[in-house]
Amino acid sequence: MKALEIQNLSIAFGGLRAVRDLQITIPPQVIYGLIGPNGAGKTTIFNMLTGVYRPTAGSIHVFGQALIGKSPSCITRKLHVARTFQNIRLFRELSVLDNILVASDGNNNILALEWIFGSPRSRRYAALQVAQAKKLLELFHLETRIHMLAKNLPYGDQRRLEIARAMATGARLLLLDEPAAGLNPAETETLINLIRFLQKEHAMTILVIEHDMHLVMNVCERIIVLDYGVKIAEGTPHEIQKNPRVIEAYLGSEP
Repeated sequence: MKALEIQNLSIAFGGLRAVRDLQITIPPQVIYGLIGPNGAGKTTIFNMLTGVYRPTAGSIHVFGQALIGKSPSCITRKLHVARTFQNIRLFRELSVLDNILVASDGNNNILALEWIFGSPRSRRYAALQVAQAKKLLELFHLETRIHMLAKNLPYGDQRRLEIARAMATGARLLLLDEPAAGLNPAETETLINLIRFLQKEHAMTILVIEHDMHLVMNVCERIIVLDYGVKIAEGTPHEIQKNPRVIEAYLGSEP
């Protein structure tokens, strides 16, 4: 089964076609990159994949299930697609632990009245949620900061917390929107190792939008290149580096 299959996908805003006839197929448990100049349509694609935008044409299937027309909540909880954002969107006034608990809480089957009246089952469930959240935070090396407010975390830790929060939803397809933005070289290397770890040890399928070519070339197995909403190339990092259309899109053609 394909993790992600996009066929003939298009979206227009007024008279502007931001994405045109896009075709993407991604198998499970791989890391793909999605790159292109500013305005190429990369984040627009993520917004369609998460239900924020509805395409004007085409289809999207995630692990064999149709995605278009489903709500963002359904896409996250039922289709197991989660994302991060170019501009970090944590619950800044909540603790690190609570950011994870909020993300994972939608997966419970506890009745609201049980929770309100504190039934034994709801207390056991709450304890299990906390234990699972702490285990996840250990994976991201945030276990010593669980009671810190998210807004007080160092920037690199905020980036990792946002990925951890996406994982807490039960994601199988993880969409990372410029996860290296604002990171220093050491933090970027840590991020590269983390992405590889999630793919190998947690069987994740990961699609990364990124301008940091060091990260893209070192972590992605294949790369898709967009220009003005059109896919102009797809291949291994080595193939993409040498592709004339990609070079022209980034550097322009000589007059």
